Amino acid sequence: MAGEHVNELHQLYFAGCHGFLVNSNAGFYQRGKSYGMETKLFVAAKYLDHKERLGGLRPVLTKVAAECHVGWDFVAKIERELEENDRVLTPEEIYLARDNPIGPGSMSMSREDFFVLYMLYRQQPTRSLKSYVYWLFCCTGTIVSESTVSRWFHDAFPIRGRLCMPNLVPYDKFRPRNMEKAWEYLDHIARKARSG
Repeated sequence: MAGEHVNELHQLYFAGCHGFLVNSNAGFYQRGKSYGMETKLFVAAKYLDHKERLGGLRPVLTKVAAECHVGWDFVAKIERELEENDRVLTPEEIYLARDNPIGPGSMSMSREDFFVLYMLYRQQPTRSLKSYVYWLFCCTGTIVSESTVSRWFHDAFPIRGRLCMPNLVPYDKFRPRNMEKAWEYLDHIARKARSG
């Protein structure tokens, strides 16, 4: 019994060192991350093996989970995939089959809202986030936070907003009038140098 307790402490220590946690079935997992395809296939094979031994009846999920060192809810997820698709889905298939929209602000804004934000930007690029929120509400009736608008501007386009470098050369630096002033200044300096 004491040896098992020491083994559990070693598991917890080594798991913690690498950012993992230990579940109730002595399996390692990372919070917020799904198991890999190898684990999914292993659990699916164990589940089908149990089902075959029971003559096609539904196996006890906690037993399959204990053998595979995963949580029962993960076994239930694999069971659902097997029943609905007759196989285990890859992460790419699951991602592409999502019903909900993807991207910044997609849960609270429509395409019309995106268009309005872009037109507001084109109208006045120096507008404040508060102004975007106000005018979006006036135009479409959509209420969003300033952080949602900020995240949309940063992440909605192919080039991320936070990685753009500003142009440090003023746009009007080489206008004809400025060139005239520069020549006048150089002429004035040259005359001073000749007379002095």
